Amino acid sequence: MSRQTRTGCIFSPYDAIVCNDQVVEQSLSHALCRLEAEYDRDACDAMDVEEDDAHSVAQATLGDGMLGEILDADSCNQTPVAASSKAEKDKKRRQKKRQERKKDKFWSKGHPPTQEMLRIVDQMEAIDARVQQGSVENLPSASCGYQAIRDGPERSRRVRSLDEALLDGYKVIKWDGRLTKVITTETKRVVIGVCVGHAQDEDWTTVGQDAYSAISKAAADIADLDAPRTPNPRGNFATLLSGIIHGHGSQEAHQVKTGRYADVIQGLKENASIKRLAGFASASFQMFAPNVFSYYLDRMKSLNTHRPLLQRPFARSVFACAGFNIGHRVAAFMHRDCMNCPFGWCAIHALGDFDHELGGHMLLEDLKIAIEFPPNSLMLIPSAIIKHGNAAVAEGGVRASFTQFTPGNLFRFIDCGFQTESSLQIQDKDRYRHMMELKKSRWIEGVKLWSTVEELQAIAKDVAQSSF
Repeated sequence: MSRQTRTGCIFSPYDAIVCNDQVVEQSLSHALCRLEAEYDRDACDAMDVEEDDAHSVAQATLGDGMLGEILDADSCNQTPVAASSKAEKDKKRRQKKRQERKKDKFWSKGHPPTQEMLRIVDQMEAIDARVQQGSVENLPSASCGYQAIRDGPERSRRVRSLDEALLDGYKVIKWDGRLTKVITTETKRVVIGVCVGHAQDEDWTTVGQDAYSAISKAAADIADLDAPRTPNPRGNFATLLSGIIHGHGSQEAHQVKTGRYADVIQGLKENASIKRLAGFASASFQMFAPNVFSYYLDRMKSLNTHRPLLQRPFARSVFACAGFNIGHRVAAFMHRDCMNCPFGWCAIHALGDFDHELGGHMLLEDLKIAIEFPPNSLMLIPSAIIKHGNAAVAEGGVRASFTQFTPGNLFRFIDCGFQTESSLQIQDKDRYRHMMELKKSRWIEGVKLWSTVEELQAIAKDVAQSSF
């Protein structure tokens, strides 16, 4: 079967994500072009309002007569040429401010400008990885296609050092968190993960630092609550979860129970910097895995229609769940997030202050690579099927992480008509048989949703050209 491409779903603005029971449908192939125009118009309107307000304040303070005298005095003191030159300078200054505001709006909502997208795709590097199992199709997805085969953490349940990983045959991939690198298969150049990096904002470092400060404060807050916690199977740190899940015997999709941590988690979700990280991660997911993103978006829209009270952690992110990994030097044991959608991606932000060349690497066991993972940078990986963890953070460094993901069981609940498989078998036997038949191909069809490097390059160029 040929690879599925749905270029009509590429780079849609996130207003297309369901929010408050409304879905704004867009002509997606030209979405960014129109979105840029809208933001440009908004910036112009804001500038005009500011100038009008300034004029109104001056009138209220000085009176019409005195204001007129000041304006007349200014005009008398300028030659026509000087006035024209000043007007041109003011116009250029306003245009520059508009561009800066427009770009900031894009990045703050997770949307890089069209030309910025084209630049990222043109300049990105490929990490050619060899899957130890021979091909991505052989990675350990469960037969249902909604989750991966359970694979517990290492027997030692400890964090590996970078030296130990090197002795085990890992290859170090240098990465400064600036240049985007896509993780691809050696033969077909299928993109199976992305070292995205961060937005090219001058203040992005401040965004990361603020997010880390918020998570550090949350760590202190939960310590003050002195609540008993079960050991975390993924590492020696605490994890605060929020979002929508289904499973463990539940008959309905439901919100993660946050208990006494509810206020702490709500504070993290309301943090402006964390919101920016969430939107940026979701936009990056859309950019590098557009077909998988559409799979997520379609189902989250449907869930919102049928269960409007269920809320994703962030309105401008397609992911159903978010996790905050808090601790002094957060580093995960080697593990698979087997309950996540196997062909889906997990967004991971590294936060803190540590030397990324000495520790904190993302270890991908099925690919035998150790990728440097700098603070304030984003990585997207299929965390359900690729066994992963972190190299230990060097002494003197501090690290936390912020993740987003969607459980595969939630998709199963949606696909079964917002009920369990056992309920579907009773309610609609024909649909149940159809769902059982789809199990045979769901994993392989899911893999076909991943894009190749060439497909991403073609899409970026097409969107950029359509903006002119």
